[in-house]
Amino acid sequence: MNQSLSMSPSEAFRPEHLAAAIPEPATLSFLGLGLLAFRRKK
Repeated sequence: MNQSLSMSPSEAFRPEHLAAAIPEPATLSFLGLGLLAFRRKK
């Protein structure tokens, strides 16, 4: 069963796939902004 050929859109957009596509510094800054926005909402 080769699942890589039949990948559903939801699988393609999983966080680990996006993190692998984005360079490390951009990922860290994005997570930092997300944490700031999350804290401001509370």
